[in-house]
Amino acid sequence: MLRCSHAAAFRMQFKSSTALRAPLSSPWVGVPQRLLAIAPRLGTVHSIATDNMGATSRGYSTHPDFAQEVAQDDDASIKPIMVQTRRPFPRKGLDEDPLLRVAMNKAPISAKVVEMELTWLRDKVVMVQRVDRLLKQDNITLAAEIVREATKDKMDTTVAWNRILDYCLMKDNAKAAFKFWNDMKKRGRQPNEWAYTIMLSGLSKSNQAGINPVRTARTIYRSMQAPSSRFRPSTIHTNAMLNVCAKHGDMDTLWEIAGDLPEEGPLSPDDITYTIILNAIRSSIQRDIRVFQLDEVERAYHRRLEGVTEAKRIWTDVLYRWKKGTLELKNEMVSAMAGVLWEGNGDRHLYEVLQLINQTTGIPVLAQEPSPDLPMVSRRSFSRLKSPAEDPTEDVPFVDEQGKPFTGVEQVTHEKLDMAEEKEEKFDNIFDPVVSPDAVPYTDSNNYNSLFSPRYIPIGNRELTVILDTALMMTSATYIGKNYWQHLTRENTGYQIDPDDRSCVRYLRILRVGRSSRVTVEVFKGQIVPEGKAEGKAFHIALSTCRRDRKNPNVLKNANELLKLMDQALVMPDHRAMLGYLDLIQILQDNPQYLVSLNGLEGIQRRSTRNLGAVGRELMVDLHIAALDNLRPLVAKLEEAMSEGARGSSSYSRKRDSELGFSIKQVQPGYQVVTVLTRVRMLIDFIVHPDNERLLSKSARQAFLEESKALRKYSKLDAMEKYKGKLVYPTESQVRAYQERIASLTPPPPLESPSASEDADV
Repeated sequence: MLRCSHAAAFRMQFKSSTALRAPLSSPWVGVPQRLLAIAPRLGTVHSIATDNMGATSRGYSTHPDFAQEVAQDDDASIKPIMVQTRRPFPRKGLDEDPLLRVAMNKAPISAKVVEMELTWLRDKVVMVQRVDRLLKQDNITLAAEIVREATKDKMDTTVAWNRILDYCLMKDNAKAAFKFWNDMKKRGRQPNEWAYTIMLSGLSKSNQAGINPVRTARTIYRSMQAPSSRFRPSTIHTNAMLNVCAKHGDMDTLWEIAGDLPEEGPLSPDDITYTIILNAIRSSIQRDIRVFQLDEVERAYHRRLEGVTEAKRIWTDVLYRWKKGTLELKNEMVSAMAGVLWEGNGDRHLYEVLQLINQTTGIPVLAQEPSPDLPMVSRRSFSRLKSPAEDPTEDVPFVDEQGKPFTGVEQVTHEKLDMAEEKEEKFDNIFDPVVSPDAVPYTDSNNYNSLFSPRYIPIGNRELTVILDTALMMTSATYIGKNYWQHLTRENTGYQIDPDDRSCVRYLRILRVGRSSRVTVEVFKGQIVPEGKAEGKAFHIALSTCRRDRKNPNVLKNANELLKLMDQALVMPDHRAMLGYLDLIQILQDNPQYLVSLNGLEGIQRRSTRNLGAVGRELMVDLHIAALDNLRPLVAKLEEAMSEGARGSSSYSRKRDSELGFSIKQVQPGYQVVTVLTRVRMLIDFIVHPDNERLLSKSARQAFLEESKALRKYSKLDAMEKYKGKLVYPTESQVRAYQERIASLTPPPPLESPSASEDADV
């Protein structure tokens, strides 16, 4: 069983709570009094006995209907009595749930129709195929009646019943599925192992009101452990049961099930079991933190610490079995443990994620360990405690009556943090290296450490994403992120990773935190665009990086270069990136002091230096002219696509979208394109403003006026309403030009050698 504090606590709790009421061997703990009166006639009800531990304290065996249904399902000898004593099912709501009516056999159908169907369905394979067709047509009434009658005729209908159970759960109707489950057993058809898996897996996804999925799943799972059951729970069923508890947030039942698992053997926890438990711990932390108030910072701190500690206990069990060779480590389990550490209280727990990656993959730790003298809560992660970070350099404008700084929330003092750390269970060496020092990191192509046990897990984009997400939450996000990106994607390490779209987006977000617009351009030019990973979202993040780097004298050059790369890499410019560029121009316009040292305006002739006001006006006009020059190619593409008419989303089939040769994400919403074109016209209107007339030649001013006139139709009141709900697709000529441009960037495949072609001919 799991060596976990919660699992042990629950085992002790059950023994102590039931010992005051009845012996553990008694089968009648928690059984209603009216059943005790007829106990001599009923005999032993084993399924109730399996539910005796904690029945009175937890309350799910004391409910009359529930106890009767459990007894009815598991002991055929008491079926007639249980049916007679059971309250009739309330008819209210049946009309609103036709599937439940069918499950309760209250949807009549012609017996002649069923008899004619069964004439041709004497083979079980043919019958299952017929049931599948009826369920695809949502004719559950006929399908259920066929299976019922076939069961009465002693045919093998186990698979057909499974199809019906799966259908009900796909329709998110766990009530109907459970009714069919009981109906199947009452008709003498016992569920097979796959039926248990279907029910438990389906209940994990159920959101239907009026049914407790965890309680129902626990009943089904415990019925497999009864002596009369033909099947015993396998690891698959245990994982499915744990998944039900995790999805619905019942940690008590989860620890109860996990505590019964053996430490070794075929039924011991596997990597999926640990992954489910770790994910459940993380979800429980998030769920508890959401209900805390703004002034409950200390409670949130302790709740995070408690969850991380429990996950470390689980990881101790994982390491114990990993070292013994009885458990194979998987990437999903490592990511789940990292997710729990993300819920921690600061850079210390985030640094442990990097140690975890080093322990399981061999990737070196490229970050400095947080100093133990500093508070555990860092500035970037302090906001996750629902309290602002303390800044000694910031003036406090309000004080209380004693003259002490006043805030609206409770302060997390260093003394409280130190007391919490003293109470925390120590796991100082839990993330120390385990694999032999002679082993090298694992790759899909070369498993160099195959002779060593335990072995490293494979390294790929999942691990790169985990590292980048961790770096993004740390105080030195940019420094750590750049180090890992260079090491894992650029250096020849033997386990070099080809970053995917998600990894690129993560790295761009790190660069945005550090206001690294120049590095962002280099990443686009060196990796993202040449490798065909450019998408509108990436350019949107890149332009927002430029907006944060507004004080950089080269920010305009960097932004203009990104626009050119977007024109080259995308068939349609992204509206978010263009709006971000226009926001940058607006910010520079509102702060003329940035324009004095701004690079990218050198090619425009200065006409006046009489005073600072005149210089500022000239610089702003020059800025708008430079921005318009870089926006023209993108605006032309949008206008060309808009001229053919924005199409509704229903007029373009998914099949045609896949045949266009570009990502469907590049299709732009019509109303957003209208917004972009309207703002471009506002930019032109600033250039041709009467106050700037002396700064432009007549021919240049006339050209700008014509451009503004051409865009005037998108500024009308009805333009936004006209294109609302429509999508703007590129024209065929734009798609062809894009495909030719991409083909020119892709190197041709190598030619076959003469010897190879001769061998092929032979």
